[in-house]
Amino acid sequence: MAVFVTAQALAMAVLVLTHDPVLFTVAAVLRQACQLAVLVQMLAAAALIAPTRAA
Repeated sequence: MAVFVTAQALAMAVLVLTHDPVLFTVAAVLRQACQLAVLVQMLAAAALIAPTRAA
């Protein structure tokens, strides 16, 4: 998860600093993909910690 957080931070830095539309778009897509990956990992960890009982 640390890799995704680091990549997300780097992509955010590129978003703030770049003026190139193509680089901005690539960085935005990368940031969103990393944010989704972190969310999925957090949900998976939460499911392991507190699993629900099947009825």
